Amino acid sequence: MNVRKTIIGLMYLVLLNITATAQQLNPSETQFFINPYLANPALAGMKPQELIINSAYRSQWDKVPGSPKTVAFTADYRSPNNVGLGLNFNSQSAGLLTQTNFLLSYAYHIPLSDEEDEFLHMGFSTGFSKDMLDYNRLIGDATDPVVIGYNGRVVNWTVDAGIAYSLNGFTVQLAAPNLNRTMNKKNDFISDYPIFYAAVNYEMQISDELMINPKLAFRGIQNYNNILDLGVQVQFKEPFSISALFHSNQSYSLGVAYDYENQWQLVCMYNTPTQNLKGLANGIFEMGLRFRFPNLGKENR
Repeated sequence: MNVRKTIIGLMYLVLLNITATAQQLNPSETQFFINPYLANPALAGMKPQELIINSAYRSQWDKVPGSPKTVAFTADYRSPNNVGLGLNFNSQSAGLLTQTNFLLSYAYHIPLSDEEDEFLHMGFSTGFSKDMLDYNRLIGDATDPVVIGYNGRVVNWTVDAGIAYSLNGFTVQLAAPNLNRTMNKKNDFISDYPIFYAAVNYEMQISDELMINPKLAFRGIQNYNNILDLGVQVQFKEPFSISALFHSNQSYSLGVAYDYENQWQLVCMYNTPTQNLKGLANGIFEMGLRFRFPNLGKENR
């Protein structure tokens, strides 16, 4: 294999690793306040008899050619018998590479009091991810073995698990994503995926027109420094809410949301570059739409 072929192959692999690592160090900001199901399958279907649909578009590092872009979609619902079901799909692209992820989730919400304001939530997700290379945009030697065999690689299967406890606005949770990869000792040298997520938050109703939701989260990344997230969401009387987060990797997140009659919500968020990327790339912009369909299935009671 000549030098040029080797360089081309290495560039593809490095770009894929950068994209995956960035997604884990800076996951979707909506997972902290807007769509916690993204971080923990046990939170699929948190609202009784309510279908919630989320869609999002995410753009990273626009100053960088071929910068990462993400399109995401989730849906979750809780049946009258306290079973939560969820679907999580996202497609991440960077340069010539696209990674598609698809997960199905099952959760069970166990009431711990007669008033049904205290619950134990347990759940898991299973699905796959697939990496693809766009040959039509390739500039280089298409006969390179790394290029030829890339799209033929096997599908990667994943299993996530989680648990949570909630009482009157207080929620504490723990999730273990990528269980199959974490338990496989062959992946000990990899450093691009999360291994645990823990969080605690408390929604405090200050008045009829103001609710404050402080949150503390702790994330573990394989072979990387753990990340602490500290933030707060402030919900004014409809339709506006704002949020702010500090991340221990020296980045900050700011968000604003517009809620229309508790039916749909428009969310815009911005995450500043981490300390190591400041001056080299701009931050991450994320926009999402959230739809609520309440009271589904109540006639079956």
